[in-house]
Amino acid sequence: MKSKRLILSSVGIVVLALMVILLYSFNISNTISPYPSQFPNTSLGLSSVQSLKLSIHLNTTDLVNGQSISVTVKEYNVLATSITVSASNNWTIRGLSVGPCGTLNYPFGFGIAKGYFTSSNITSAKVLDLYNPGAFNCPMILSKINSFLFQPNGDNATVYGSCNPNPCLTEAATASQSFSGYWETTPFGTTFNNFQPGVYTVIAGDEWGTTVILHFVVTS
Repeated sequence: MKSKRLILSSVGIVVLALMVILLYSFNISNTISPYPSQFPNTSLGLSSVQSLKLSIHLNTTDLVNGQSISVTVKEYNVLATSITVSASNNWTIRGLSVGPCGTLNYPFGFGIAKGYFTSSNITSAKVLDLYNPGAFNCPMILSKINSFLFQPNGDNATVYGSCNPNPCLTEAATASQSFSGYWETTPFGTTFNNFQPGVYTVIAGDEWGTTVILHFVVTS
């Protein structure tokens, strides 16, 4: 009789352990972000003004620690006619840039945050410092931009602003950069860190409030 009770007790312990493992596995499976192979490498969203679209493209969404990721951001007119868009300052995410000198004369910028963020919590993302802090030889940056004239079916944009005569310049509204990590400032100086294993969020935003995001994974 005692042996039967011991057997039943052992079986009960095993069943309980299996239930705990299954429950833990269920919770884990519902909190892990999508597998790396499920992350798209291109994302776009309709802008809040006229018919502009903002897009991000990544060369890969699956990196090994120490490798670089290339980010390309483009703002373009989807119409067969040109459009003029007034400048704004309605950024959803602050601190985005196209290089160490900020957004230059582009109406958009991008950044990378550590962690998995979506449109519902993207405003809480902290953008990493992708450029070595210090002085840079920056190109001409207009003190004021009034509007952008986008040519039909493309990213060719003419900029009007603080110059005489106008327009100030015409350029492709496309920017690309490659990164293998980020800079961190400590009381002892600045250090460079490769992207550590984990999930990262690439954020692109324009001055009219449009935000698009992509993700990539770094493995060891």
